[in-house]
Amino acid sequence: MSTNASNSISPKDKKWDVARLIHAAEIFWVLAWLALGVVVLLGTNQSFDTSHGERNIWQIVFGFLP
Repeated sequence: MSTNASNSISPKDKKWDVARLIHAAEIFWVLAWLALGVVVLLGTNQSFDTSHGERNIWQIVFGFLP
């Protein structure tokens, strides 16, 4: 009696796991880009001039932070 067959994962299960991981990665990728867009939009709506009058890119991107 072989226990190898009962312990192995079928190729169908492996394909499902890979497909689920790819789908989760796609969702994460889209949400990350949306979050970055919100950060940039909020940052550009703030006044981002430094004390010397120049514009700092970090103040533009993270301008909504206190």
